[in-house]
This record gives sequence, structure tokens and C-alpha cells, in this order.
Amino acid sequence: GKTRKKGEKRAFFLGVKTWAPETRRKTRVKRKRWLFLAVMAFLLAAGLGYGAGALVVAIEGWVNKPPGPALVAEVVLKRIYVDGYEEETRETVTLPSEAALLERYRDWKLVEKTSRRYVFERHIKDISPVTKARGYFGLLDGSILAIFGGPPGEGDVIHTFYPLDIKRMESSLPPEELAMLHRGIRVTNLAEYNSILSTFGEFALEE
Repeated sequence: GKTRKKGEKRAFFLGVKTWAPETRRKTRVKRKRWLFLAVMAFLLAAGLGYGAGALVVAIEGWVNKPPGPALVAEVVLKRIYVDGYEEETRETVTLPSEAALLERYRDWKLVEKTSRRYVFERHIKDISPVTKARGYFGLLDGSILAIFGGPPGEGDVIHTFYPLDIKRMESSLPPEELAMLHRGIRVTNLAEYNSILSTFGEFALEE
């Protein structure tokens, strides 16, 4: 067979030739030496052009370069419902840029902006959660159609609409219907809201 060189060791396992650990260690050492020489050659070439000190400073500056300034802003979100109720939420956001902020709220309409405050609004085609929970149509000051957050005289006014011609209502509507309006007519959804407005809108006085 072939003559082995001194120091060369081979191991056989199931007919497969493998190099012994000693040979693998020598190969790794050679690779490390080549890598070290390549790095030194690069640093030497760069140092000749720019100076070693300048190169180190440049590398440190690139590695430690701080990120661009972030945008920290207050965002106000206004939801405006068909019954006139406005719901407002506020939050503070930190984003890379104004463009990122506008993208986040792309489904909202920007209505006001300062350097650190953005106001968005959205019109909701429904009655407000407050009206659904405890809304009543009734009369404010005896003649102005309004929605209250509770029976008239007990709940706060959510929204006022228009004054009504009470005399014409008294001659045109059944007494029970007008009495219901004085006591308060409960409203829980958009269909009821539109129906009541349609009924009493015929008696609106022109301002």
C-alpha cells in the first residue's frame, strides 16, 4: 500500500477514511493564521490611506452611531356620533417620524396639528354608546328637541336639535304621543333614533 508520512494518522470506521484529531487541529490553526493575515493586510492598507487612528475612529463612529431622533407626540382621537355625542381619547406615541404617525392613523382625519400634538377625528355612522345605554328624546326648556343621558330633567343633555312648534304639535298629534315626549322617549339604536327625528322633524321651527 501507500507509504504514510511521519505524523500522519488515519482512522477507519466501517470502510470510511477519517482524519485523526491531530490532523484536524493543524488544519484549524492554518485557517486562523490565514484569517489573521487577511485582517492585518486590510488594516494596513486602510491605515496607509487614512491613518490607523482615523480608521479606528471611523469604525467606532459607525458602530456606535445613534438612531435618528424619534417623534414623541400627543395624539387626540375624537369620535363623533350621529347623535352629536363626541368621545375623546388621548395617548402619547413614540414613532420614528411624522410619516409613520400619519400612516398609523391613516383611517382618521387630521384636523389639527402642532409640533407635538396631533388631533384626529372620525365620524361614526351610529348613535353613541351613551345614547344606547341610557338615551332619551325629550324637550329642553319645554320646546327644544334634545337627547338626554337619562329621562328629561334627570339626565345630562347629550345634544340639542331644534325648537318645536308645540301648538301645532298639540293640534296634530295624539295627546299620548306628546306626553311621551315630555316624559322622555327611550332610544336604543339608530333605527329608533331616525324614526323619532323623522316624526318630530315635521314640527321644527325655522330659526
